[in-house]
Amino acid sequence: MTTNLKRRHGPLGASTTDRAFDELVPPDLRHLSQAHWTPVDVAIRATSLLAPTRHTRVLDIGSGVGKLCAIGALSSNATWCGVERHEDLVHAARRLTRGLGIANRLWIQRPHLRGAWSRS
Repeated sequence: MTTNLKRRHGPLGASTTDRAFDELVPPDLRHLSQAHWTPVDVAIRATSLLAPTRHTRVLDIGSGVGKLCAIGALSSNATWCGVERHEDLVHAARRLTRGLGIANRLWIQRPHLRGAWSRS
């Protein structure tokens, strides 16, 4: 599955595939891709709908390794924020953000949010 990604920053190139994106993530997390990560073409379409202007801010709760946020930052001028509670995914997202050179990214790990949303 190949799709064009008009990038603003980073080494993804003019076109990429989900497999190429997965290569940017630690090998021990790549098995999550097919079941849990947004496909590149879907992320680009979502970006066009969610982030039409540079003044838009998008919050992705349960962002995983930050694939949607990274593609959003590469293909729009909006500000993206990913929130993830799994520490290994947060570390991978931060490494990905640094590797892509995306300045307008903020990653937050908030494991205590789980208790805050319980009904007990």
